[in-house]
Amino acid sequence: ITSLSLADNLLGDAAATQLGTSLRTFNKSLKHLDLSSNMIGEQGAKMLASAVILNQSLARLDLSVNWIEDGGASAFANALKRNAFLKELRLSSNGITSSGAISLAEALQSNTSLQVLDLDKNTIDKEGQEKLLE
Repeated sequence: ITSLSLADNLLGDAAATQLGTSLRTFNKSLKHLDLSSNMIGEQGAKMLASAVILNQSLARLDLSVNWIEDGGASAFANALKRNAFLKELRLSSNGITSSGAISLAEALQSNTSLQVLDLDKNTIDKEGQEKLLE
């Protein structure tokens, strides 16, 4: 399987943790994963981000409309510094503030593979916006 959508299933952190483990160790063919609208919080986001570091097949990850907040955004920033395969990361409507946006912006300085970063409908102020545009 190369594409999997589990959107709107109320999976939460426990299922996100299991998916992260699977992506890290077993699945090497999945290219697109949609986990939008699943009540995934910081804990689940951290596990998924750690999977992104090791996974070399995943190109698109959609975590829109979850609760990953700045802690999850920072975990993905760390992953982006070490992953050269992810091309699209959707984090809209996740309670991310300028703190998380700045972490992501700093990661983008060394990441050349990411083409789409969606941060729509978060609470990113002018400082965070400016950092993302650098």
